[in-house]
Amino acid sequence: MRRLTVVLGVPVDEVTQAEALDRIEEFVARGGRLHQVATVNSDFLARALADPELLHILRHVDLATADGMPLVWASRVLGGSIPERVTGADLVPALAERFAASGRSLFLLGARPEVAQTAAERLCERFPGLRISGVYSPPMADLESMDHATILRRVNAARPDALLVAFGNPKQEKWIHRHRHSLEVPVAIGIGASLDFIAGSARRAPVWIQQAGAEWLWRLGNEPGRLWRRYAGDFRHLAPGLIRYWRLTRQTRSPRPPEEGSDGIRAIGPHSIGVAGRFGADQRGAFETLALRSLVGGLAERMREEPEATSPPGSSGHVYVDLRACTYIDSAGLGCLASLAHEARARGYDIRVYPGSPAIRRLLGLGGLDQHLGAADDVEGVG
Repeated sequence: MRRLTVVLGVPVDEVTQAEALDRIEEFVARGGRLHQVATVNSDFLARALADPELLHILRHVDLATADGMPLVWASRVLGGSIPERVTGADLVPALAERFAASGRSLFLLGARPEVAQTAAERLCERFPGLRISGVYSPPMADLESMDHATILRRVNAARPDALLVAFGNPKQEKWIHRHRHSLEVPVAIGIGASLDFIAGSARRAPVWIQQAGAEWLWRLGNEPGRLWRRYAGDFRHLAPGLIRYWRLTRQTRSPRPPEEGSDGIRAIGPHSIGVAGRFGADQRGAFETLALRSLVGGLAERMREEPEATSPPGSSGHVYVDLRACTYIDSAGLGCLASLAHEARARGYDIRVYPGSPAIRRLLGLGGLDQHLGAADDVEGVG
């Protein structure tokens, strides 16, 4: 199962850059349907709070990395453990290096024509053996007015192993998601301004500033006219939600220690999991084991071999998670639930979560996570 931390209703993978690259290579090797990758920063979160379509997409991507230290810091305050930031600007050259070694190909879509072409040339110079199967910069247009047929025809004719889409957020995420059934590529990644950085038309902070987690501050100092409004808007939208989230996680703490033997994760049926007491990072391993078993009626290994279902969620049944005896949940616990929902729906199951306490109900309600997790009052089917 994916290791996720939920920040304001958006699941983010707890991965290093090397682990993200491994996952992308797995997507390519697996083939089949398109796998969408998003590099999520604070601006993504702020936009998603006001954009239901973007929020839905971010909850259903196959890999979401933390593109910025503010997101990493927020996850740790809320009980998660995102190990490091994984930016699009770092991911693209690292992926190009791996693809050069394996003989795989990239398609660069978006950015200005001269920027995209220069970026392609520099990547090939830096990583001999890299194959760029195509470069295309569509005419500037809003998402609804783009010539989608031409773009799809060019990309599919090139048959790349990975498609890098530089339309900017949220345009690139929406474009990939809307055309996921038409794109004949195994993986598509929204990369924002990464091609501008590679081509040299935009500058990144010095490495020591990046390592200190202050690249956002450096960019603000270099582009105050463009970025101060964006950063101020992000703070205005995100800060109240993060404070509410933090307070609610504190409210879910039990006023007294649970009775002996009442704390833990347990199976309460072939497709049902009970959570009592605390539900956070410490309980993640036990939850993952039971979740894997629940999805296949008790055989954890079968789930990894089970093909993804083409039938709609719920057609294979439901997985139930009973939180009525849960006294504490943090971002890591919510990440477990989001990961289970992703795995279950990929195999034709759906998920039902029974929150129990008012504080946990309110916590799930932030960002509409209760709807995503199928939160319900009716406990029929559990056990």
